[in-house]
Amino acid sequence: MPLRITGGDLRGRVLFGGSGRAVRPTLGQVREALFSILGPRVRGAGVLDLFAGSGALSFEALSRGAARAVLLERDAQALRVVRRNIDSLGLSSSAVAHLADSRRWVRSHPLQEFELLFLDPPYAGPEGMDVLQALGDAELHPDALVVWEHAVRSGPGAPERVGRLARFLDRRYGDTGLAMYRRPGEEA
Repeated sequence: MPLRITGGDLRGRVLFGGSGRAVRPTLGQVREALFSILGPRVRGAGVLDLFAGSGALSFEALSRGAARAVLLERDAQALRVVRRNIDSLGLSSSAVAHLADSRRWVRSHPLQEFELLFLDPPYAGPEGMDVLQALGDAELHPDALVVWEHAVRSGPGAPERVGRLARFLDRRYGDTGLAMYRRPGEEA
């Protein structure tokens, strides 16, 4: 079944998904649920997609009104898929993709321009928790929301606190968990 954008201006557009472990797109049902929760927060937001894969989360956000997206991918083959999607969707003015290790990137780049930070790391590794911890210690936009997609059964689970971030939502969709974090005192 083709990977499609589920809402917004680009609704129904097909994404190239690639193959292999590096590209594991978020299921349409989970993306729809996520963006239903995020609602109007998406409009005008800067997005940082730390494990881009196909780029589906960022493209969904841009389709729904996000201002710009930076997509990071450490796998060169997956990065080619992301860039192909940027071109095919006509998003080159609002999306840029980099070959980068998310852990290093988070520690060496300013993050205050991003209101939405997506983490959809490979389920079978420590990368997601490592990047989540780095974000918890980083200086983020005052209204930043960090969204972590994780395995429910095989993963470590979503901690309540990570550095200066506190979990305020944890939902389950089959074996996929969505946890959202923000600094305490910020409104959802």
